[in-house]
Amino acid sequence: MSLLSKVLRKVKVPNFSIRSEPAITRDLVVLAYYLYLRRPPENEEVIRHHMGAANIDQLFANFTNSDEFVDVLHRASSNFGTITLNRLVGAAAQRIDTVVDEKTMVRLVRHVHDVWSAYGKTEPHWSVVTSESYLSDRIAGTREHFYQSGADNVKQLRAILERNGADISTLSTCLELGCGVGRVTQWLAREFSKVVAVDISRPHLDLAVEQLGKQSISNVDFICLSSLDDVEALPRYDLFYSLIVLQHNPPPVIRRMLATIFSKANEGGVCVFQIPTYLENYEFNIDHYLAFIEKRQAMEVHALPQHEIFALASAAGLSPLEVVRDGSVGGVDNVSSIFVFQKTS
Repeated sequence: MSLLSKVLRKVKVPNFSIRSEPAITRDLVVLAYYLYLRRPPENEEVIRHHMGAANIDQLFANFTNSDEFVDVLHRASSNFGTITLNRLVGAAAQRIDTVVDEKTMVRLVRHVHDVWSAYGKTEPHWSVVTSESYLSDRIAGTREHFYQSGADNVKQLRAILERNGADISTLSTCLELGCGVGRVTQWLAREFSKVVAVDISRPHLDLAVEQLGKQSISNVDFICLSSLDDVEALPRYDLFYSLIVLQHNPPPVIRRMLATIFSKANEGGVCVFQIPTYLENYEFNIDHYLAFIEKRQAMEVHALPQHEIFALASAAGLSPLEVVRDGSVGGVDNVSSIFVFQKTS
């Protein structure tokens, strides 16, 4: 019998119910230690600390976001990761339509606008970070944690820039695509002289304006992308930043937005953005997509082939600095990466 099996036999796990949140008990914390870290808790003090989590999502996030869990996962998945990479090397080509006529493009942008505006009215925070902790009936108790998490994204951004030789102090204007409710925006405003915070949903933007207003942050301009003209009118920038945003647009829209935004980089400007480039069993047939577009009212995840990203960057005079697989999209055979480009010509 494995150690985990023995633990499961001994630990009394509270009943899980869809309607009621399980209590954060001592037994649940001990179980989390064995499940995530493969070891018992150090002492009663750390157990009491974890019992203070607001809910089960936060408890598990405390473990999965830890450096120790990353080490455990790395050791456990090293062989499996090699197998997965071998599978991806031999992955077949996929049909992904990326070029459409202007009328179709307008229709696609309007569709994305309508879907995300609806989320902005019903579940604005959850739609930004899809954890049950941030649903509208819970956000009152988790709002502070939600907005604090944006600091981690800016810390990551700093690390990316530093290891690629880019001095953040020389980058004055930051263009943030998909600012949502201002979770990361408020932290970007502390790093850059000016932030241009862009989103396709006006309800999200209204909450972002309110959030930053409470902190008397005044160096942020907010722009709602309600049409293609709004994309074309975006200002020039020194840093373009976008995380878990582009993937929610159909490939032709991703391609159009990247081409336009790339063209607006100042000399020496840097682009740091995340996007999936391969999704298992994925295709994008524009005719099929349009045939059912009215029924597509939920959050979508799309991909843009990596060679198209490099072609767009090259055409805009951007040189690649780094591509790092980031794991933002679930599934072992899915590929999501953070791209880093710099304007050099």
